[in-house]
Amino acid sequence: MNIKVLVSCCSDYGLKEKTDEVIKEIGIDATVEKVKDMKTLMSYGVMKGPAIVINEKVKSMGRVPSKDEIKKYIQDEMGV
Repeated sequence: MNIKVLVSCCSDYGLKEKTDEVIKEIGIDATVEKVKDMKTLMSYGVMKGPAIVINEKVKSMGRVPSKDEIKKYIQDEMGV
């Protein structure tokens, strides 16, 4: 599973760390990449970070979702 944390400035407000924790808790094989490039953000239609993209689908933008929300996003992509 490919997960990207998109940020529009220097901080992701803890989104990458939360996502890493969720991955560890549910025990899946996933890569979490922090992306700061504005062209990449815009290619996903993200105008304000932070945002989370899972398997090339924007799940949340402009806020930091809770760990439960992140878990649901991941499980939705897994078909659980």
